[in-house]
Amino acid sequence: MWVRSSALAPLPAPPDDGRDPWEAAVLFQHALGLELITVARITDAGTVRPPCRVIGPAPVPTAVDAVPLDRRQLVAVAPYTACTGHDHDVTMADIIGATDRLLDAINSAPDCDTIVLTDPAAVACRPADEDAIVDALDRTAREVSATVIWYPWGGAVSERLHALVYDSAVDVMAHDMVAAPDQQLYSITEYRGTDPIGFGIADASGAVVLAADGLVDRLQSIRTRIPSQSFTGIYLLPAEPPESLPWDSLEPLFDAIVTAAYSS
Repeated sequence: MWVRSSALAPLPAPPDDGRDPWEAAVLFQHALGLELITVARITDAGTVRPPCRVIGPAPVPTAVDAVPLDRRQLVAVAPYTACTGHDHDVTMADIIGATDRLLDAINSAPDCDTIVLTDPAAVACRPADEDAIVDALDRTAREVSATVIWYPWGGAVSERLHALVYDSAVDVMAHDMVAAPDQQLYSITEYRGTDPIGFGIADASGAVVLAADGLVDRLQSIRTRIPSQSFTGIYLLPAEPPESLPWDSLEPLFDAIVTAAYSS
């Protein structure tokens, strides 16, 4: 079984030392030994950050160019979450439009091996929206060549939505094992988890970072509580995007995740 560590995203802005913020973020992730390095993200408006930089006929070489393709990760807001936060109920047309923008942005972003779709709004979505959520995820996964990880952090989705996404083209479902571990384990045991599977295993809310041996114990406990299924691979993630953490708090967080991945 392999275990891959990921920084998730977005990262907080690094200290202003004259370097491009995304260059600094890429180099920082690389230096800490993360297996999957976030080289770009797509906002809920479908905008790629950092923007592609081109001078003359050729792109400007960046730190991203030094990251092997099989370690590059793109993090994007999933279509349903991209539609929420407005003063009206989400419609099918909204979700289709958000999916169109997402796919256009993926095509303009750097080539990546893995795409993480963060979808916190799916944790508390209306039951009427579940089929549309899955249709958008399924379409996205079918139209890109990268491995697609769906991560509805902040809790557990409904059992029905879990089962629907499991049967879709999404490659990996990731589960927030900090906010709702018991419900996640029930859904995985009852409806199965994807293989590979993802676990948001490290608290990134600003609380004290659990040491690497604590994360190893947590992962071992998770695996022993899913006796009906073994996995060929596991992605380890922060439980939520670490953008609220100060820059100097990222190192112990990422170091614990990397160490836990290597020790598992």
